[in-house]
Amino acid sequence: MVKLKEALLKRYGPFLRSERYLFLAFTVYEGLLVNLPAAAAFLLAPSFTARELAPRYKEDPLFDHPGVKVLIQLFGATEILVAGLFINVLNKNNAAIFLKTVLAGDLVHFLAYFYYTFKNLKISPGMIAHFATMTSVIVTKLLYFIAN
Repeated sequence: MVKLKEALLKRYGPFLRSERYLFLAFTVYEGLLVNLPAAAAFLLAPSFTARELAPRYKEDPLFDHPGVKVLIQLFGATEILVAGLFINVLNKNNAAIFLKTVLAGDLVHFLAYFYYTFKNLKISPGMIAHFATMTSVIVTKLLYFIAN
């Protein structure tokens, strides 16, 4: 692990410590390309999105209930808030605290989703995309913390 860290820092250290990495990795990638599309999916197609991310309950009429749709859309609204924080608030001064907080939430989310998936063994294309996205945003944050 130490050799991996040394190799990463030797090759990419200045970039991982730069404002440009903060901008590209978090403002552009996580804010604009991850959180905003997720927000749109939850706001515009709440039932479909929920069914795609929880295929065990694909036939459950619960996702069509108006109250549940509102709750799913509220989750989409929180995704917009998170995207807004990445886009407008994140800077070199607050990055460490902000990214540690978001990383903790991402890890809990990832582990819970991982447990849920393997407990129920129903997989959908949305779940595969979700795993890939969660893995990439966690690795992106870990690279930032390794370098700083």
